[in-house]
Amino acid sequence: MTIKEWDGVIEACSGDVRRLSDVWRFGSIPILIRENTSDHSYWVCLYSVLIHRIVRPDDTNLIGPILLHATIHDLLESKTGDIILPTKYTTPELKAEIDRAELIHLETFEPEVKNLFELDNQLMGDESDYVKKIVKAADFMSLYQFMLREWGRGNREIKRFYLKMIDDLDKAGKNIEISENLEDKRIADLYFNMAGQAANFIGYRSPRVRT
Repeated sequence: MTIKEWDGVIEACSGDVRRLSDVWRFGSIPILIRENTSDHSYWVCLYSVLIHRIVRPDDTNLIGPILLHATIHDLLESKTGDIILPTKYTTPELKAEIDRAELIHLETFEPEVKNLFELDNQLMGDESDYVKKIVKAADFMSLYQFMLREWGRGNREIKRFYLKMIDDLDKAGKNIEISENLEDKRIADLYFNMAGQAANFIGYRSPRVRT
């Protein structure tokens, strides 16, 4: 690698990517201790590997692809900021426009960073669906852990959002468990477990939530 190539890597790591430390999550929710996207991405990486090790304990080949996908899963937030899910999915048209905007912003990254997205698709290959399910479950686990900590600190202003999280976890589990795939059912069990524990933590009882 030439000096010029190393300069490119240094520049790529010093520019837009570093802004993830200044992108605060849950911007429209009353939070006691904020979490930035860099912190969140670390936890998603860790949780992804732990979840994968439960679902496929003998598969070490996918740890690399899973870690890369987890690492860059929110990288575009350095350009767009954190857009909360209820806003992002207000209408299919809005979601499509946000996706289009992200593709436009992707082109503005340094080549060393932009190429990671191509490498991501290449490494996932035929296992793309599985890798994305693992990282999505880890993403939810990060939310789950964060909301439990906020509630434990005495933040009762998040109750509406906390209850929405419980319902979303339960819904995600039900959407996955309809598959006949044993791996999907194990991931579904994780969602149900998080929903049940989150509900028990605040003494919440709902016939819609599996506990």
